[in-house]
Amino acid sequence: MAKARGLSLKSLSDLRRFVGKIANELYRDEIDVNKAKALGYLTNVLKDIITDEDLEQRLEAMERALKIQRSDNK
Repeated sequence: MAKARGLSLKSLSDLRRFVGKIANELYRDEIDVNKAKALGYLTNVLKDIITDEDLEQRLEAMERALKIQRSDNK
């Protein structure tokens, strides 16, 4: 039995391609509507997580830079 290949949805670009794939499969009647809805919902959840993680990393970098700047000004 072949091992199933997992998805790599780590960026917004990955999610965009995945949603396009789902839309095409739905259009060609290759995927059930309920499954497409579930995948769309989960894709939206992942989008929010990726966006939040990016903002969190950027904020932490800004806080580190501000802390360094404050320590240099003492």
